[in-house]
Amino acid sequence: GLDVYRTAVGYYNKEEWKLAAENFQSFLKNHGQHPRAENARFYYGLTLVKLDNFKQARDVLRAFVKDYPRSRERIVAGYWIGHACYFLDDFTGAETELSQFLETAEQDPLREWALPYLADSELRLKKADAAARHFQQALDAFPQGEMSEDARFGLARCFEQLKKIPEA
Repeated sequence: GLDVYRTAVGYYNKEEWKLAAENFQSFLKNHGQHPRAENARFYYGLTLVKLDNFKQARDVLRAFVKDYPRSRERIVAGYWIGHACYFLDDFTGAETELSQFLETAEQDPLREWALPYLADSELRLKKADAAARHFQQALDAFPQGEMSEDARFGLARCFEQLKKIPEA
């Protein structure tokens, strides 16, 4: 059993997502009660995100959070659930999950992505004021970050929606 787990981890570390997913799934199917099942479930969910299988990733990670509420990975799993919701156009789910993540993960590097994804979800839910605040938070915290251009563009869209054209 542990060999399959180690194989899955090896594939995960080499970013061979499909093989990692297959091996994590096999390990969980045959060894669901093993002490490594908690880690296997978390990394299986992340592997599904990497494969853009957002629906299954969301389901696996939601089950992980439910089954392992004390896991040290619970907070990060919340980010990835929100991420999956966002890419499934479930903006209400994304808003809920990403807000919870941001409340509990004050120093997590994933905040760089959580803030703009939350803001864009809010904008799509017609909550332009909240979206503008979160886009601005993203720009203040990560002015040169990978999502800074998206945040600037999102902020301009907020001002447009709020009829504050000069700021846009």
